[in-house]
Amino acid sequence: MASQQMPEGWSRALDRAGQIAAVLQPSALCTETHWDYVGIRGVLATVLKALADQSGRAVDDVPLDELEQHCAQGPAHCP
Repeated sequence: MASQQMPEGWSRALDRAGQIAAVLQPSALCTETHWDYVGIRGVLATVLKALADQSGRAVDDVPLDELEQHCAQGPAHCP
């Protein structure tokens, strides 16, 4: 299989999202084999990357309260 290049900042978004998702989880559940963790991490990474891109910020500069507000709105706020 050909190697695919990840979008710039995606790796950092995934790392930061993993840290956020792991906060309330036992470390044994924060692995690639636990789909709850993998799914939550993926959603958070996607939102972090989108918020960073939309605002011209780095992923690390997206405030947690902005991430939380965006996620709390659910899919209904999207056009």
